[in-house]
Amino acid sequence: MTQTITLPNSSTGPLDERDPRHGLACATVLARLVTQRVTPENATMISPCPEWDARSVAGHIIAVLDRLAGFTHGIPAEDLPFLHDLRVDQLETQFDRAAHALQEAWSSSSVLSQMLVLPFATLPGSVAARFYTSELLVHTWDLATAIQVPVQWPDDLILQILPGARAGIPLERGPGIPFGPVPTIPDNAPPIAQLVAWLGRRP
Repeated sequence: MTQTITLPNSSTGPLDERDPRHGLACATVLARLVTQRVTPENATMISPCPEWDARSVAGHIIAVLDRLAGFTHGIPAEDLPFLHDLRVDQLETQFDRAAHALQEAWSSSSVLSQMLVLPFATLPGSVAARFYTSELLVHTWDLATAIQVPVQWPDDLILQILPGARAGIPLERGPGIPFGPVPTIPDNAPPIAQLVAWLGRRP
């Protein structure tokens, strides 16, 4: 039986749960735990993003960490990686490198009020942190689904960021909206299903 991936209690350090960096830390730790499950045997399994296999999703997650760190230094999105083409045996080392850079870049609370130039808008760090918490959780779901590992999702965190995802991404998807249509799911669906559905996945 495959062991369910669960966030350790100490995963977020001393940050107050109301600090947006707390959720970002939780999502990063969970993404690392799932990325560690990518093996040569499952790396080519197709994800819910059909153009990406599991290895590619992991490479994109690592790139998301690099981008979020880079934005705090004023690096334009076009100069930051969108996806790292990595061997399976490089994933853990590169994830830790990117996560360390992210932690350093977001270590000061001043980043929460810093205006960050993102690919789609210029937003304060506090808002960007919540958006990228959603992004990390959704791509972690993509990866976990691809490699078929069960995850105990942080429902409280997802319920905190879900209203922002719904407010920031319109229901009607047209040109320039990089998400598919929202599928119909039960009103009482788990929080992670509600989140990934809003971003165009079919949970």
